[in-house]
Amino acid sequence: MKKVLDWVGGKINDFTGETEREQLVSELKTLHKAYMSNITDIIDTTNNRIQSYNDTIRKLNGFRKNKVSLTISSLYRFLSKFGNVFQTKLFAAESGKEEIILPEKIFESKTKYIEDNDWEKKEYIKKILFKTVFGARMEIRKKNQVLRETLGQYRLEIASTESQARLIQEKVATDIRISKIYESNIRMIDDVIEEKIIPELELIDAFMEAEAIKNVIIAKRELQNIPVNRKITLLNGTLHEKHYRFIRNAFLFYQIGKKIYDTPVLTRLLHEETSERDLIEVEKHTEALQEQSRMLNNASILEGQDGGASRDC
Repeated sequence: MKKVLDWVGGKINDFTGETEREQLVSELKTLHKAYMSNITDIIDTTNNRIQSYNDTIRKLNGFRKNKVSLTISSLYRFLSKFGNVFQTKLFAAESGKEEIILPEKIFESKTKYIEDNDWEKKEYIKKILFKTVFGARMEIRKKNQVLRETLGQYRLEIASTESQARLIQEKVATDIRISKIYESNIRMIDDVIEEKIIPELELIDAFMEAEAIKNVIIAKRELQNIPVNRKITLLNGTLHEKHYRFIRNAFLFYQIGKKIYDTPVLTRLLHEETSERDLIEVEKHTEALQEQSRMLNNASILEGQDGGASRDC
């Protein structure tokens, strides 16, 4: 008897569209659950990367403000002895990124829609009792038409949202790559100035003072208020040409480093649509710094190279 009743009930459900409604609602539930899980994972991963990025920027801002600014100012003071040079601008802090907010309202709206269409068995029976089988059939089939359309639209919406979320995730990954290269460039500027340029300039400055004293002694003048001629072009073409080339390349390194330091490169790049071109730009900064560092090495006395070293300038 139960089998017969179940068979009759199934036929009625098929006739009214209740069977299809249950399938559509079940499919919508599964789709919605998977979407919430996927988008939550993508956003959580992206926000973790953003937090890491922002931590890097905070540390980098502190390093630029409290360390690199002093190093560049020190180089400025030394180079000012040998020629005209523009001072660095006021410190321009790099900006962090805002985290992505989970679309809770969209989730809540879809959850409520599913709940409104996922009625219990007793509610279905009431529809049949009060509206007859034919009345229930008309209402449920209309509802199914809307459910089918909603399901199709929701699939498109999910695909679009997940695609946008992944693009944001990829963009953040690109931003992090750029930030790491930029951080490396800033640290290279600081290291080269502090470890390579300043010690050599101290040596050259001491050499020029010694030359001035030597000339005074040769001329048998008093060793008081001795003027020191720091015009570096006087060294060009002499036995001390390496000093000339080193100072010249120190000026060039200062100009490159100053440009990178003064301009909030990272903010300018990351507030636009990043691409491989942006990576290439910061990589070019790296190449320029490395090349200029090589030039400094070639002209350095402290590097231990002899007078026959390369004459790049």
